[in-house]
Amino acid sequence: MRRREYNEAIAQYTKAIELRPDFADAYNNRGYAVYSKYDGSDPLADLNRAIELRPNFAHAYNTRGCIYMTRGQADLAIADFGRAIALQPDYPRAYRNRANVLMKKGRVREAFADFERAGINPWRVLGILGSILLAFLTLGAWLLRGILRRKRASGAAPKE
Repeated sequence: MRRREYNEAIAQYTKAIELRPDFADAYNNRGYAVYSKYDGSDPLADLNRAIELRPNFAHAYNTRGCIYMTRGQADLAIADFGRAIALQPDYPRAYRNRANVLMKKGRVREAFADFERAGINPWRVLGILGSILLAFLTLGAWLLRGILRRKRASGAAPKE
């Protein structure tokens, strides 16, 4: 979605909230649209209101967890993803999101378990990432070798 479409969505959800101030889905969706614009606006008030109106709203907890995750508030994010999972145990997105935060915190075993619950093979992901890293290292070594050869050819001694 482009920024203009998010603005239109926000306007529509705002109208829905004006018509039904107790419509938790509208608060959640408006919060998600605000978050997705990435313009510095704060969607937490909408998500907090959605949860206040509907305390068992797993999707609102997951969305709020994403906001905490992007802000670097890992413990709050993990708590919200955990609450979303407790409310809806078959919620792969919440497992995946929690796994990402757990990985950043170095809690690899827990993260791998969550990746598996989300239907993602963490070993395959690591294999792909390892292949990408190896490709970059190989490219870097190749470029460095070319630079050193050019320096030697021009008579400049490489610095140690």
